[in-house]
Amino acid sequence: MPVNMEDYIRLLETMVEQQKMQIQSQDARILEQEQTIAQLRALVDELRLLKSGLEETLEEFKRQLFGTKSEKTKTPPASAGDEPENPPAKTTVKEHTRTKKKKATRDERYADIPVRDVIIPVRIKTGSARTAMRK
Repeated sequence: MPVNMEDYIRLLETMVEQQKMQIQSQDARILEQEQTIAQLRALVDELRLLKSGLEETLEEFKRQLFGTKSEKTKTPPASAGDEPENPPAKTTVKEHTRTKKKKATRDERYADIPVRDVIIPVRIKTGSARTAMRK
């Protein structure tokens, strides 16, 4: 502790200056953090938009890949004014019992196909051709 008052006042002034400098540095740091937070929030918003767009695209691809395509789909119910003029005629099919056919053998399958024997003459080459064929 200083003995005289002037030294004590100087010590207090330096402490006040140090605290002011510390407050300024903390204010600068807080401002920098607020800017970073604002940038991160903007980035989060962009990523949410991107995610929703990608999810929508994924759902569309799923509909294209796993959708009904050309299969029969349910038609919407027809209203009273949309009735067809000529309704299709109904046909009744007589019942019958299905019989299992015996599998045909190879001879039975190919019995009607004409067969010809074709003889192809074989030429034997002499000399180096024979040795080349053996190798």
